[in-house]
Amino acid sequence: MAEPSGILDTLGGARYLGRKRGPVDLRELVRAGLPYQAAEFLLLESLGLALDEAARLLAVSRRTLTRKRQNPKERLGPAESDRLYRLARTLTLASEVLGDDAAAREWLKTPNRALGGDRPLDLLDTEPGVRAVEDVLDRAAWGDVG
Repeated sequence: MAEPSGILDTLGGARYLGRKRGPVDLRELVRAGLPYQAAEFLLLESLGLALDEAARLLAVSRRTLTRKRQNPKERLGPAESDRLYRLARTLTLASEVLGDDAAAREWLKTPNRALGGDRPLDLLDTEPGVRAVEDVLDRAAWGDVG
């Protein structure tokens, strides 16, 4: 399971989330709406996604994401924040299992037999997809790479 402190770091840590936060703050941060800057840090900078793909993963239109990008102090809504949190949790878990962030980013973008040939990243737009990806990572952590 991904460590909460790692999830906070994946979202940009104190740089984008304000004061140094602890794991207990995650629930309240998501409910209040994560800062748009955390989304840009994770999706566009860390993962290197195009704006269209970032919008798809957050289930918002490209136009909405562009508007938020023009006003970076704006916050995501609770549902968008929850989706971003799930993405951060999955990337953090992948980094923990695979040993580093670069390997995790590459793994998310590579078709995977255990996921029916889909890229893990393409499944992260729904909770069942996230669960499937995390299940593959959990099995890999225990040595079942099949």
